[in-house]
Amino acid sequence: MNYHRLILLLALNLIPLIGVILWQWDIFIVIWLFWLENAVIGAFNCLKILASKGGDQLSVTPKSWRSNIGLAVFFVFHYGFFTSAHAMIILEIFSKSFDGEPWDIWHWTWSWLQSIDGTLWLAVLAMVAYWLFDTIQFYLHESSNKQPSKQMVEPYSRIIIAHVVLLLGAIFVVKFGFELAVIILLVLIKMLVNFTDMVKKQTATDNI
Repeated sequence: MNYHRLILLLALNLIPLIGVILWQWDIFIVIWLFWLENAVIGAFNCLKILASKGGDQLSVTPKSWRSNIGLAVFFVFHYGFFTSAHAMIILEIFSKSFDGEPWDIWHWTWSWLQSIDGTLWLAVLAMVAYWLFDTIQFYLHESSNKQPSKQMVEPYSRIIIAHVVLLLGAIFVVKFGFELAVIILLVLIKMLVNFTDMVKKQTATDNI
């Protein structure tokens, strides 16, 4: 078990809870940060796809490099559309002002980032730092044995779970309240999903 990664992961997941208690973040901010993390994961997964060499392939040939680029481009459009649709549903639930196409969500997100304070930027920078660390670890320890096609689909299981859990949590709060309880539950579920994913990756690496 990589305890350094585990500690960083726990710290990352506790930031939203601290934000609610100390900085009065509401349920929308927490859910939007979780959505933004899925976008960050997707961005770094592009780098992982490009770095993946696959099984017994010890070097990246021009042909395999072009194949990796093709998979990465496909992933950007497919995953990007998926996360955009997810974001539009979240904004609709919370009655946020958004009137545009799915790809316009990224402009909305950029405007939101420009409006947030230092405490929220702490959360954003923390998630970027953690997933950068995760990507570096992938490059050092996993990339030589990871097939690009398998790496391309890896984030989807996570985002599907996140999509369902976040939307159910958002709908529950909007209809019934219990905001703090729902936020705590969302944080715990996210920690469980992240921990399970980390253990699965660690087991796969140890078996190589």
